[in-house]
Amino acid sequence: MKSDRLILIDNPAFYNEVAEVMRIFYPQDAIAQAQAAEPGQYVLDCRETDQGWHFTAGHEGQEKSLAITRQGDALEHKRRIKRGYKLALYALLVSESGYHPPWGSLTGIRPTKLAHDMLQNGTDLPCVEQTLRGVYDVSPGKCSLVMDCLAHQEGIRRSPVEAAGEVDIYIGIPFCPTRCSYCSFAAVALGKKTRLLVPEYLKALEREMMLCRPLIQDRHVRAVYIGGGTPTALTPEQMDGLLGAARWVWGTQCEWTVEAGRPDT
Repeated sequence: MKSDRLILIDNPAFYNEVAEVMRIFYPQDAIAQAQAAEPGQYVLDCRETDQGWHFTAGHEGQEKSLAITRQGDALEHKRRIKRGYKLALYALLVSESGYHPPWGSLTGIRPTKLAHDMLQNGTDLPCVEQTLRGVYDVSPGKCSLVMDCLAHQEGIRRSPVEAAGEVDIYIGIPFCPTRCSYCSFAAVALGKKTRLLVPEYLKALEREMMLCRPLIQDRHVRAVYIGGGTPTALTPEQMDGLLGAARWVWGTQCEWTVEAGRPDT
């Protein structure tokens, strides 16, 4: 299949993240990673500097660049490099399209997570809002929504110190009846061939739960969340078996949630 948008990135490890940004602007186009330089590509480069990294995004004569300072440990460096690639491409796409998405450059399903992280690092609420609008280009309306969510979650939000000794469990079911066009999750639509993968996947999942049990035996399981994909795409018998195995491993004295967002399941 011919791709409408080709992305050539000098660090392929971050391709999926920048492709998500591209989908905000061109949700109907086929997007693919380029393997060699060709005309018409979106080209993303990162150059390390004494202070951090310098990012450049270019396409058909247009170019946007920005700098990200180096802070924190190796994991934080990876986050900042990912952010730099995404923000550089986002600036380029805004420039060439004139479109400012309501959620700006944010991707994924948890726009409040970034705000929570900033609060935990000592950033006050006005600075959080300023960062969302000024750095990530989030619209005033969506910024207001994030601030409202933070206010409502004030009584239940827990700091890393308060949550010490507790753990939440996420169980992923990467299967769906069909794949939504906006989805960026690792999931496959269930067909004649892919449906055959489900029993083996559930067996492997049960083995993994058993192997993980010793890792958290000294912690309190606060909540178990079964998401996807579409967990309710499983048959009732498969779901019953999964829940039984999970309860045996993690116990029953915790909050249990099964994601059920598809009315066709």
